[in-house]
Amino acid sequence: MGSSGQSTLLQVQTLFAGAAAVIVESASILTEFSDPPVDPGNIQRRLRILETDSAVIARRIQDLLDADQADTSRHSELSRLSYMLDLVIDHLGVVADVARMHDLIAVPDELVDLITILLGCAQLTAVYIAALRGRHRELHCATMRYRAEDGLRIGEEFLLHRPARAYTQSALLEICGALNRAAHSFHQVADALHTMDTLA
Repeated sequence: MGSSGQSTLLQVQTLFAGAAAVIVESASILTEFSDPPVDPGNIQRRLRILETDSAVIARRIQDLLDADQADTSRHSELSRLSYMLDLVIDHLGVVADVARMHDLIAVPDELVDLITILLGCAQLTAVYIAALRGRHRELHCATMRYRAEDGLRIGEEFLLHRPARAYTQSALLEICGALNRAAHSFHQVADALHTMDTLA
């Protein structure tokens, strides 16, 4: 690989690290639901700022890849990872939007558990992005898949046993759906990392 292509990959990896940090911060904000009452408006405002940050990072990654002609074979897998990371932020943002729309100051313990699992997935993502140039990525990805699947199980059980009978319940089901989609996206992030060549 030429120096130009290597430089692009290093810049992309730095941006991926930034995207992972945004995800960690977003999930951390949602864990405030573990200590109610929360201010849903404040949570929404902070998540929207992070959504904007994520979109800017995703655009910068794509611009770098579009401008790099040295190693176009890598672009599709890098673009896919960037898209999946940005999608996680979108799903977490939906949680904040629904909470604000319905003025939710607390959520059930099951959803707090699911948010905590997603925070763990976010933290693992940050570690694994840094490991793109190192070893043990298969173990890292397997761990993330396991946690994401655990989150999906919790979410699916919540959806199964809590029919939408009331206004608040309907909002909680909508939040659970968004959290489930975030867990599924984390699973896809793990798949993307697993199939990707190292950036070395």
